[in-house]
Amino acid sequence: PCFQNCHHYDRMVGYFDSTIFKQLLTILPEIQDKIFTDDTENALKIRMITCPQLSKADKETLNNLVDPEQREQWFSENASELIENVLDGQTVSLEQGSELFSYLIAKGIIEMRFNFPKKGNEHALHHLKTGIFYFDGDNKLAFTGSANESAGGYQRNLEEIDVFCSWKVNCEADIERIER
Repeated sequence: PCFQNCHHYDRMVGYFDSTIFKQLLTILPEIQDKIFTDDTENALKIRMITCPQLSKADKETLNNLVDPEQREQWFSENASELIENVLDGQTVSLEQGSELFSYLIAKGIIEMRFNFPKKGNEHALHHLKTGIFYFDGDNKLAFTGSANESAGGYQRNLEEIDVFCSWKVNCEADIERIER
């Protein structure tokens, strides 16, 4: 429900893996108007900060889509087929999740940043796990907890999160702390 109703999602995680987008494919029919749109003002925006430890496939995807011309080329060659396959309800696969990740990067829906450890502390990880969904009317739903943005964090692992809603009493301080 959050993705269906939000216009913006900020996420900080220790680990990211595009396999998470296989999960997003299952709700795609409900959020397609926020993703498969030419109206950039009303498109979903996702900003993510994570550690730079990525899978080989995710590194390759990001490297292939760094240049705006490369993003445009990927988009013109792949977007129509991806949209058609996903919306036709074909079987959801990890490959489609990876393709959706490419689409979201190429379309500019996802902005990824990486938190590198300070020199001399190379073994430290950016390991915070927080997120905020932004809705109309200045409403926010923030959370903090143990889940990474990965299939393991969403499906396999036992995780715990605390949720704070701006429309509930006494949650403003927690939301502000997470926004920082």
